[in-house]
Amino acid sequence: MPRSEWRELYLLKDDGDELISGHTQLPFKLGDPETFEKAFFEEPVSGELRVWDISIERFQSFFDEVEDTETSGVFSFWGTIGGTAGDPEFDADVTLKNAMLSGVAIDSITAGANYRHADEELTLDASVMSLKQRAAKISARFPLFIDMKTFQVDLPEQKDHIAVDIETDEFNLRALNDFIDPLLLREVRGSLDGSVQVKGAVQDLKTDGYLELKGGQFRLVPAGIMVNNIASTINFTPNQIRLSKFSAQSGGGDIQANGTIELNELIPGAMDIKINAQNFRAANTSEYNAVINLNARTQGTVTSPDISGSLDFLSGFIKLDNFGEKSVESVQLDTEGQESSSFSVYDSLALDMDIGFNRRFFIRNERYLEMELELDGVLDLVKKSGSDLELFGDMTAPNGYARPFGKRFDLEEGVVTFSGNPENPQLQIRTKYEPPQTQEDIVIWYIIEGTVEKPQFRYESQPPMELENIISYTLFGQPFYALDSWKQVVASSGSNTTAADVALDVLLDRVEALATQRLGIDVVKINNTRSGGETGTSITTGWYLNPKVFFAIQNVITGSTPDTGFLLEYMLREDLKLILRQGNNIRQGVDIRWNYDY
Repeated sequence: MPRSEWRELYLLKDDGDELISGHTQLPFKLGDPETFEKAFFEEPVSGELRVWDISIERFQSFFDEVEDTETSGVFSFWGTIGGTAGDPEFDADVTLKNAMLSGVAIDSITAGANYRHADEELTLDASVMSLKQRAAKISARFPLFIDMKTFQVDLPEQKDHIAVDIETDEFNLRALNDFIDPLLLREVRGSLDGSVQVKGAVQDLKTDGYLELKGGQFRLVPAGIMVNNIASTINFTPNQIRLSKFSAQSGGGDIQANGTIELNELIPGAMDIKINAQNFRAANTSEYNAVINLNARTQGTVTSPDISGSLDFLSGFIKLDNFGEKSVESVQLDTEGQESSSFSVYDSLALDMDIGFNRRFFIRNERYLEMELELDGVLDLVKKSGSDLELFGDMTAPNGYARPFGKRFDLEEGVVTFSGNPENPQLQIRTKYEPPQTQEDIVIWYIIEGTVEKPQFRYESQPPMELENIISYTLFGQPFYALDSWKQVVASSGSNTTAADVALDVLLDRVEALATQRLGIDVVKINNTRSGGETGTSITTGWYLNPKVFFAIQNVITGSTPDTGFLLEYMLREDLKLILRQGNNIRQGVDIRWNYDY
């Protein structure tokens, strides 16, 4: 005969308070259960596991990745087993009371599960109580059989029937904030009402009911936008999901959508959804910004969508990354080159969109070359299922500028041509600068050619000049031979390298960095200045004579003769300096500078 084992367990205590306890009475016998006699499976079984009220703050480690978590409550669990070894019954109940989910007060959350071996059925139920009313309820029932001899689990088959009911009554979506990726979505708001049923045989499941969202909002972190006033109604019929009255706002504009998704055995199939947006802010970050109009239609299937229509950029900008740098580091991920079996909707996506720009959308660059271009034109955005995204067409640049050497070159001609790769268009940009205060008409053109990833920079002039004269006229408004020696140091390169080599480096690395690296000067600053209504160039070159003494020469050029001054700084202590200045037409004397760091 089998021997029954009874265990009374106190698993966890804290300061004398019982936190977790339990007991079991189970028949025990060594051997293969499939060879046991019938009497073994008629032995009674019983047991209980109870988790007494425990604050979920004890499990704070689960929320360590989320800052400012507003989730708290008291957690409890009660599970029982009864019946016989061959015909058991399991019950489990979980309760969270006096709860706060993402700052939303919840009276209680309960969830329960029951398995009756004789009925070969598992039932599940859960409910959320808020403000003394039921905010959400979920119940499910489906066939399940566990072989008590082999512990093999038989899941529902095609002919088996299941039932799932979901009800909500002004469920506050804010309760989800602590449980979603904060790098993707934040500040989720809104209330959800509805009732949805899924019933029938597994091979022919049917849906019925509706869901209604009101007062919705969320912050889309990667795009830097807040989408608010979201409202929508979703109706479920046996063979279709219908989206109606969807609307949302962003940046003073709005987006609307409606359409249908066919269902076949509860699997989404063909869809037809129309989307229309007016003055909708689609992005608002320091790297890109866009306000759009959209008229699109999504067909195909959920797993293989086909999108067509038009997208117009009403205003905005995009900043180029590393444009003008000598080389862009290529980074290869460890996963590159490995086959992936995961499904990607993007891979199967098909696109055919007209993308329009209307002169209020700009390409900008700041890091290596300050530049801004207006865009005007229409491009064709296409993507075949299983292929990469491609962009075709020409955009003109009606207006803009580039600022090499700190001088503004106004755009004379600009064309950006896309021939497939949307990230690396061909450039043809021609900008013009006319140096002031010259004795003859001088025009200098700064030209950018090549591609965004591999741009090429060059100068032209009228009359034609050597590159050192072009740079000299750009910086100082004078030919190279007329410069004093200190100016030639900036416009040329000395005896070791050619002026052309230095000029190209200046274009890419800025003249300040070049001078400090190549000319042995500790500090170089070149700034545009305005004095007495005249514009000019201020150039400061300096050297550290020792860690406490700094000497600099400053030249301010507004005419044919520079105003030259000298500066000597002595560090009395870390936050106090003695400064001596001397020069013609430049403030001179003795100063004390105190630096207050707070």
